[in-house]
Amino acid sequence: MLLYKELAYQIVGAAMEVHRELGGGFLEAVYEDALCHELNLRSIPYQRQVEIPVYYKGVRMGRYFADLLANKTCCPMIRANSWNSWLLLFF
Repeated sequence: MLLYKELAYQIVGAAMEVHRELGGGFLEAVYEDALCHELNLRSIPYQRQVEIPVYYKGVRMGRYFADLLANKTCCPMIRANSWNSWLLLFF
């Protein structure tokens, strides 16, 4: 079962719209800015550069900085190179 199925569907749709408009070949920052704009247009709340503490068996191991955190539950990661771009979703 997919948790947050509707949110995942909305984020993937937003990312597809960004890729449809921009195509490939830009730096990750361009796609991130465009995705944030698209999330705003779709009224999907998000935060940028969110610090998330990392715990292992109850012990804090460090911290992770998420590029984006959508609706306080989903961490879309944008990866790009000179010929393509990807969106990975983590909940």
